[in-house]
Amino acid sequence: MKHLIRLLLILTGIYVTLAAVSLLHVFPFEAIAWTGLILILAWAWVDTKGVHSADRTREVVG
Repeated sequence: MKHLIRLLLILTGIYVTLAAVSLLHVFPFEAIAWTGLILILAWAWVDTKGVHSADRTREVVG
């Protein structure tokens, strides 16, 4: 469930960013570049958080 909420927050952030970029009347190439950068950073953030979550929930038996 947490992953669904994170995904919705990321998609909302992307939508808001694209809306802000379109309000600035920038060139389409720049908007595409910003979108790609945001997607890469969001993917890295979710990937990093997922790794930390897995480490916290791992139980050592032995």
